[in-house]
Amino acid sequence: MIESLQGGLPELDKHNMTLMQPKYVVITPVRDEENYIRFTIQSMINQTLRPQEWIIVDDGSTDKTGNIIDEYESKYSWIRAVHRENRGYRKAGGGVVDAGNRKVTAPAQRVLPPRLRGSLW
Repeated sequence: MIESLQGGLPELDKHNMTLMQPKYVVITPVRDEENYIRFTIQSMINQTLRPQEWIIVDDGSTDKTGNIIDEYESKYSWIRAVHRENRGYRKAGGGVVDAGNRKVTAPAQRVLPPRLRGSLW
């Protein structure tokens, strides 16, 4: 699901006449996704244009999801793990995080094609 895409084409850096890549943030709420989250994370790592930041919000998982996202956070500076207390469900939206000037949500059970981000602009 793509939310709030504005702006369109990359801007031109007038100082060195190169295209500046648009910056975007991905926010993914997860809960008990240990069977899928590694595939999702690996597919984001394989993107041709990675996000400036990827915030993975653990909504109180009772499995190893929290440990898995912590592992990737320690390896990649652009991945941030946020842990919430167990509320009994997963919820996207204001209760998760609202960040970035471009926001793309990626459900944890999805594998993203490598050029997903590049096809948005």
